[in-house]
This record gives sequence, structure tokens and C-alpha cells, in this order.
Amino acid sequence: MNYVIEKSEVTLTKIAELLERGGFECRIDEEEKQVVFDGSIKNLRVQLHESYNSIRLKGHYWLNSKLVDSEIYELTANLSEQYYLPKFTHYRWSDGDLVLITGHIVHYTFGLHAANFLFTIRRFLDAQQGVYVNSIRGTHYDYVEPEDADRDDEGNTRLSKTSDESSSGSNQTIQ
Repeated sequence: MNYVIEKSEVTLTKIAELLERGGFECRIDEEEKQVVFDGSIKNLRVQLHESYNSIRLKGHYWLNSKLVDSEIYELTANLSEQYYLPKFTHYRWSDGDLVLITGHIVHYTFGLHAANFLFTIRRFLDAQQGVYVNSIRGTHYDYVEPEDADRDDEGNTRLSKTSDESSSGSNQTIQ
């Protein structure tokens, strides 16, 4: 898989094909203009920004909504210092739900080198797993399911953010 996709040929379709050849399950979300990972990798998105000749890798983790801002700032600062590849930020919705967002930008100024891109994806996923296992899971940062959570037919918790997001079909199911 040692080839380069010419800069002018980089599209979501070509990125998805490359990822599938690299062993990842994914699909294209035309509405959001991104490649969404499926299968065991649930929280990774790949967004193409053609005008900047760049690809944005973006992941997320649900956190304990009871955390105060100073705890979140401390977590993101520590993670940014500890991990090289992803950068970290957080977002709190108006209903209090809290998410840690991971991101990385891949530039393809001279074309997209397939092997290097797949290597970067794997390193990003390794870092994300390390963040969860070493810094979130089993700590006070870990997601705590609300007692009054809305559940689907399979017993999974369904979290909806706002009525606008609910109507656009962006509800997330947490398993």
C-alpha cells in the first residue's frame, strides 16, 4: 500500500476506500461530509477540508457530567502534555452532558501518502485507547449514566442534546 493519492484526487470516497483496504470498517456520512468508523471503533470521524489540503481526525469520550470546569481543564492540560498525537478540548451541552474531544490534523500539501495516513490513524487510535484506559476508565472522570436515562428497545441509554439536534437525527446511543 505504498502509493500517493494526488492532492487533487483526495475525496471522501478515496479516503473511505483507503481505510477499508487498511482493515477499518467505515461509511461516508454525506450530510456531515465525513467518514465515520463503524465496528469496534465507534468514536472516530475523518473530515476532509479540501480548501486547506487537510484531513481532520476527531474522536470523543463522554465524561462524568458532575465534573467542574477546573477538573476538565486539568485533565485536558495533562493529556495534551502526556500525548503527542491528539490534541484535547472539551464541550459541555446546556443540559450538562460533557464530552472530551480529541483531534489531529493531517496535511496533504503534496498528496496523501497511503501508508503514512494509515499509520497516523492507527497511532491516533492507540493514543485514544491509552487516554481512556490510563486516564478516564474507573476514575472520577468516567461517564456516569443518569438514573433517569431514556433507554431504547435493547436497553441502551439514549442521550439527546437539544430538540434541534434530536430532529436532525443526531441522537447518540451509548452502549
